[in-house]
Amino acid sequence: MKMKTTTKTLTAAFVFGLFAMPWVATAQTPSAAPNAAAVIQKIRALPGFPAIKDIRPLAGTKGAVLEITAEHGQIFYTDSQARVLFLGPAIEVATGKNLTSARQDELAPYSGPASLKG
Repeated sequence: MKMKTTTKTLTAAFVFGLFAMPWVATAQTPSAAPNAAAVIQKIRALPGFPAIKDIRPLAGTKGAVLEITAEHGQIFYTDSQARVLFLGPAIEVATGKNLTSARQDELAPYSGPASLKG
């Protein structure tokens, strides 16, 4: 049985795709940790903790460690249940790479010479 594709069918699929894409993209973002809301609630209860911009699983930890990005580019780490807050740099033991510094560099806006800016 051959299916006939009409302009009306293609338009409906395209419109559905436009509305579905933001939902799908949001569901797949690193911030979509299943317990992110509970972790944020616990961390926000700490006196003087800066505003949280993002929370996501730290790569390579299978969700056991969460990376918290705060308002001024500060990066903190916690376990998946927010029982312990780790302050200071996270160092990858195998390579000696400072993961915290690398992530801050990744998040920082480019501030090179004005002639190189777009």
